[in-house]
Amino acid sequence: MNKKGLVFLIAIVLIVILIGSIIVSNRSSAAEFIKNSDRFDYTTSITSSFERDERANVYISKMPVIETAKYIISKTRPESYSDISNDDHISILYDNEYVFVYKGEDDKTYIQVSSREYAYRGSRSLYRSRHGSAFTFFRDYYFLKGLLGDRDRYRGRSYYDQKNYKPSSTFKKNIQNKSHINRNSGFGIKRGSSGTRKSIGGGTSFGK
Repeated sequence: MNKKGLVFLIAIVLIVILIGSIIVSNRSSAAEFIKNSDRFDYTTSITSSFERDERANVYISKMPVIETAKYIISKTRPESYSDISNDDHISILYDNEYVFVYKGEDDKTYIQVSSREYAYRGSRSLYRSRHGSAFTFFRDYYFLKGLLGDRDRYRGRSYYDQKNYKPSSTFKKNIQNKSHINRNSGFGIKRGSSGTRKSIGGGTSFGK
């Protein structure tokens, strides 16, 4: 390859990298997206049991559980999410956030938005959940998909250590068999204090 061809190739590679960086940087966090969406209405906040400044925000969606989860997934590119056909509750996990969509006791669709640390350390129940199993699923999904990678990140004892927690055998099988890992998320999972990232694979897309 001559010098001119090499310069052209390098220019193309740099342009592709730049465009990819712009696309990723323009995507707001899940919390910001949900907060600013006209499809969701803020309803309350739940203060964490481990730190007063740490809280989960709860929103009401104008759509059913499945449609709500699909919409959020398509707009925010999570790391992983649970079975998208479950019309009672769906977990959506991000690099630093945990979004849980569930059916409320009044048949409304609620969205709980928190940090992963909120799930790691806190013990607060869901706001007005219709089924007690929803909170069990919220816990089990994080236990199986987020806890191991977050031990080095947050340090100290987790809620799960204090409770000697074991996931429900029913949910464990469902989560392992039907969860999706999003290869096209544009994000990775942080592993340890060094800030290194591990790529992830699989997943389903729902458009833009």
